[in-house]
Amino acid sequence: MDPSQTITRNFDVLDEEAGLAQRGTFIVDPDGVVQAAEINADGIGRGR
Repeated sequence: MDPSQTITRNFDVLDEEAGLAQRGTFIVDPDGVVQAAEINADGIGRGR
């Protein structure tokens, strides 16, 4: 959960209009540097 939307803003996945985060996967190294990121298109990555 990210009620303050801090994490979603930091990872630049916040859809401001909808107030929701896009779904994605991030690989972060031990130094806190994002080494890889994959942001899914709307409707992908959901088990519906």
